[in-house]
Amino acid sequence: MPLNYIRLKTLNVCCSKHQQGVALIEVLITIVVIAFGLLGLLSLQAKTMLTATQSNQYYVATVAAQDMGERIRANVENAASYDMNAFGRGGAACAGVCAIDISDWHDNLGGPVAGPVPRNGIAGAEGQVVMTNTAAGAVAQISVRWLEQDDAVNHYVYTLEVPINANVR
Repeated sequence: MPLNYIRLKTLNVCCSKHQQGVALIEVLITIVVIAFGLLGLLSLQAKTMLTATQSNQYYVATVAAQDMGERIRANVENAASYDMNAFGRGGAACAGVCAIDISDWHDNLGGPVAGPVPRNGIAGAEGQVVMTNTAAGAVAQISVRWLEQDDAVNHYVYTLEVPINANVR
């Protein structure tokens, strides 16, 4: 028998004894790496869902503020009646179209934190309108306030200033 054959055979037998279980360790390491990758993807998905919810809430607040601005402009002769002194349903001393506008606006804006929310509303959202006179005419400062899902303490406020073409009395 040639010497090279014996040496190769001895090396193969020697190395195969030391490498028993190495494939199993490689598989376990691969599983751990894949598990960390999947946890990262899960975390990314959760953050994406939260960001999408927040984005939707900002969008709803923007549309609601613009809606109230259009309602005030449509009823410009009674614009001063839309003035509210605080967030919430109370504050505006008006009747007729103004009262209907404010009630509809609050109904569409959002429901109570624990109760049913309108289809396109924000849970616990509140609105406020502050009318001010300037040299150029009246300005309606329309604010929408709500709590984000991840922050139960701090209110987020979206404010829109809408110029009204006449001074309000």
